Amino acid sequence: MKILALFSVLFLTAVSAFAQKPSITVYLAGDSTMAQKTDDRRPETGWGEYLQNQLDDRRVRVENHAQNGRSTKSFINEGRWQAIVDKLKKGDYVFIEFGHNDEKLDKPDVGAAAGTDYRNNLIRFIADVRAKKAFPVLLTPVMRRRFDEKGEFYDTHGEYPDVVRKVAAEYKVPLIDMHRKSESIIKSLGVEDSKKLFLILRPKENPNYPDGVEDNTHFSAFGAEQMARAAADGIREAKIKLAKYLIDDKNEDFRARLLPTKYESGFRMDGYWVWCGSSIKGDDGKYHLYASRWPNSTPFSPYWLTNSEIVHAVADTPEGPYKFADVALAPRGPEFWDGQMTHNPAIRKYGDTYLLFYTGTTYKGARPSATNPVGETDALKLEAHRGERIGLATSKSPYGPWTRLDKPILDTVPNSWEQYLVSNAAPVVMKDGKVRLYYKGVEKLRVNAIGLAIADCPTCEYKRVSDKPLNMGIGAEDPFIWQENGKFKALMLDHDRRYSPDKEIFYAVSDDGLKWRVPRKAIAVSRNVRFADGSVKKMSSTERPHVLIENGRPTYVFFATGETIDGKRYTWNMVIPLKKD
Repeated sequence: MKILALFSVLFLTAVSAFAQKPSITVYLAGDSTMAQKTDDRRPETGWGEYLQNQLDDRRVRVENHAQNGRSTKSFINEGRWQAIVDKLKKGDYVFIEFGHNDEKLDKPDVGAAAGTDYRNNLIRFIADVRAKKAFPVLLTPVMRRRFDEKGEFYDTHGEYPDVVRKVAAEYKVPLIDMHRKSESIIKSLGVEDSKKLFLILRPKENPNYPDGVEDNTHFSAFGAEQMARAAADGIREAKIKLAKYLIDDKNEDFRARLLPTKYESGFRMDGYWVWCGSSIKGDDGKYHLYASRWPNSTPFSPYWLTNSEIVHAVADTPEGPYKFADVALAPRGPEFWDGQMTHNPAIRKYGDTYLLFYTGTTYKGARPSATNPVGETDALKLEAHRGERIGLATSKSPYGPWTRLDKPILDTVPNSWEQYLVSNAAPVVMKDGKVRLYYKGVEKLRVNAIGLAIADCPTCEYKRVSDKPLNMGIGAEDPFIWQENGKFKALMLDHDRRYSPDKEIFYAVSDDGLKWRVPRKAIAVSRNVRFADGSVKKMSSTERPHVLIENGRPTYVFFATGETIDGKRYTWNMVIPLKKD
């Protein structure tokens, strides 16, 4: 019986492992518009990078072989095509999109005439894939952004898209017409707004492009996301069998939960910048908000990094308005790792103990002020930035006193994707008592990603689940994670404008908290806020989201925002009520 039981366990383990391995691979063969990019090219993004988010990764794996500057000819001659063919197995797919470089007939290594070499190479691709009992899918080349002096859009691809269409029809191959789909997206946005789809940056806007760039061929993260979704639509429209593995997220729409709010709700403080709010219902029945503040007699940045402290405010209702109660985590001296600045509070409860997770840092010398200023490029600012780590303070009361640890609960990892700093704690207290700590890691300035570490208890050692970041998107930050209806859910800041050109808060869903997908209705909190008086106002920002969870369901969303009135900027924590189930 023991042998039988052992065999059963091993068999079930093997079956489970097999079931979890994707059975279908989608290979991408194409050029730079589809290709995976390196960090030094960001925010340039190939649309193929985001196709996996459209497909169930338990059943389908996307393998991107597209390369910058390649044509059908050079892709074959460099052995890249054969590398795909050698890996193909029955039931796999190959998505084939070329044209941008085939058009360059003045370059003999890449140029392929539309009616001859280009056509023949497409036919070869079809035959090679079918010989392996796999499925070819042809895609027309995506459009470049081109408008004439009258604002009329025009095409630059000549015969190439029609050749793809004719070959697909002749050889009965599914066609995804990215040429027409991308044209529709670009034209719908118009001359100015369509720039947001492409790699167009002002000087000094991004360290990878100090002189700026105006590239009307390659996509921004936002543009790549739109093209990947257009490709997913094409899979459905062409009735490709793969369509049954597309993510069905039509009911995932966090933004639809938002109700109108009151302008006077939330938390403000005269004389201070206010940011990063996190609220909880206390044992006294009141609502306790922990937020960051620093004097607004100095600029917003970089003084948030050098002068922020965490304060505590109280209200009778979740919406507030909240009234200042006390300073929860004040400066305690440069000799402590968090002695000069505390920021990004995240309040949770563990049994009868309140947990206040936060970002802290320190630096040498006096704290900056209006008379002792610090600049964005000053060594002190960079020292403070690189010192950011995640800490934890505990208390039996929301009013404190708070006991801080004398070292961070999470530090950086040398020579890794999180070697520069770790911050923005997003803890989830699990039913088994363990704590999942989601957080932002930074490899180098402005290259953000999200990681996960798990501890057996709040003050136990936090162990990373992987030496790689989660698939929540390079550039995502400010995570807030919760559990609802058997799933993990997240709100994050779309720092790289992947889902919205306005850098708003987006929504993600996961079955296990490790592999995440973003619904088609990605934006959770727009900068355009509806108020109870019927007005709609565009705020300067929506950052640092926090969701108040009561009786297991979200009831309010908090976020940091601001606006300019009579030439002066103000910031505060806004609260928006959510619809009941």
